[in-house]
Amino acid sequence: RASAIIFTSNQSIGPLDTAYDGADIVISNCTVTMDGAHSFNSLLVTNGGVLTHSYFPGGSATLMFNVTNEPRVLTGTNPVALLQSNVTAVLSVTDSGGTVIYTNGVDYMLANPGDGTTQIYRTETSSIPDGATVLVNYTWSYVVAAGLVVTVSNDVTIASGGSIIANGIGYGGGQGNGRGYFSYVSPISGSGAGHGGYGGYSTNGANIGSCYGSLYQPVTLGSGGGQSYAGSGGSGGGRIQIAAGGNISIDGLISATGADAT
Repeated sequence: RASAIIFTSNQSIGPLDTAYDGADIVISNCTVTMDGAHSFNSLLVTNGGVLTHSYFPGGSATLMFNVTNEPRVLTGTNPVALLQSNVTAVLSVTDSGGTVIYTNGVDYMLANPGDGTTQIYRTETSSIPDGATVLVNYTWSYVVAAGLVVTVSNDVTIASGGSIIANGIGYGGGQGNGRGYFSYVSPISGSGAGHGGYGGYSTNGANIGSCYGSLYQPVTLGSGGGQSYAGSGGSGGGRIQIAAGGNISIDGLISATGADAT
């Protein structure tokens, strides 16, 4: 049986954090914010527990990560790929002891073959010994889409007082495929965003938000409403996608409503 992990204080689980995957998850009297796709053995949200995802107004976010002292063996002038893709900057390359700092363009070169990877190789006149291990420090990026995407092998239980909430954490005001618009007639008024249906009309004739997404398996974020003279439109509802191999019991609340406008 999978080990049980009980959350009793607020916790964030990032898109690349697999420390809890495969476990029995219990959320009690705290909020767990989860981004990216995750898989668990079972999921129980008890009284006072809240499961949600982060708010990215544009629908996604680019996260930056640092890699420290990744060992790479350089032989001849043969290119070797770094372990992570989407490398934004190579910060330093040192010897295995971290004492000698090698120079880009003199001791080594970088190459991008076009498949998202970054390669490193010795130059012909490099001071890096042939066949030596070097330590590479670099930064890489990862794009994560907003939403809660959970696969559970067995049962999902939302107990009374527990909730999965994604209210107002979809697209920001005026963003998304069904975004609301604002009128050019004074006073400026904003129309409602669309999603499963068209958005509501504004008082001054702004275009309405369009209908989009699947009727049967909706997995898109809600769009944001249009701007008015009073401020920005409300954010759309977030994304909750749960696939369970067992039973889904809901005595609590699952909600992904849009937020109120200013």
